[in-house]
Amino acid sequence: MILLKIDQNTEEWEEFRKGKSGGSAFGKLYKTSGVNNGTRDQFFTMLAERVARPMTPNDYADRVPAGVTFSWAVRGHILEPEAAKLFEERYKKPLMDGYVWISDYDYNSYVSPDRAIIGDNGQITEAVEIKCLSSEKVLKVWWDRMHLEEGETDFDAIPGNDYKAQVIKYFLVNEELQKLYWVLYTDLIPNLELQVLEVTRKDVERFLPVAKDVEKRYLDELKKAEKMLQENA
Repeated sequence: MILLKIDQNTEEWEEFRKGKSGGSAFGKLYKTSGVNNGTRDQFFTMLAERVARPMTPNDYADRVPAGVTFSWAVRGHILEPEAAKLFEERYKKPLMDGYVWISDYDYNSYVSPDRAIIGDNGQITEAVEIKCLSSEKVLKVWWDRMHLEEGETDFDAIPGNDYKAQVIKYFLVNEELQKLYWVLYTDLIPNLELQVLEVTRKDVERFLPVAKDVEKRYLDELKKAEKMLQENA
């Protein structure tokens, strides 16, 4: 054992802890019972502490609209144009505002794309969804994409049900859509500024019938509930 004389809760101590496996964090890596393969969340937290620049609100102070409290979501809105520009430069595809897409099967079903790509036939067959997530999530996407198994696609590397469901919704609403570019942008990790995950209709088509049925049932129930309340008013 090496004895290092650093006082706890000091700036030196906080700096030393970054990216290391300490006593407090060990409980997130090791379990005293059950399956012992740890939690990947802590792995990516530690990796981010090693390779990512810390994010502070001061980094974006001059770009936060007056009266708006800084948050990760606000950071996303600030960085979105940068991500779109970098995508255009890399893919040589001009982007336009996505506006709002409303489905043909129900006016109450819609999606708000970040950007759209108009094909030669005038149809929107490609679109772009831009995310500016925390460093831990950015690294998780990179790692999962590097470790895709045979038969898996970029769709499988998209993190969490909410983001995957949002991707599926694009293809539900726009039946002409053939590819969605899921763009992940960061200004905190060198050499990993832009990740572009390409999801095709084929990648998600197995989910579409059930997803559409689930949404339709919920929207029908909403209409019935609204009508009942209006009739009892």
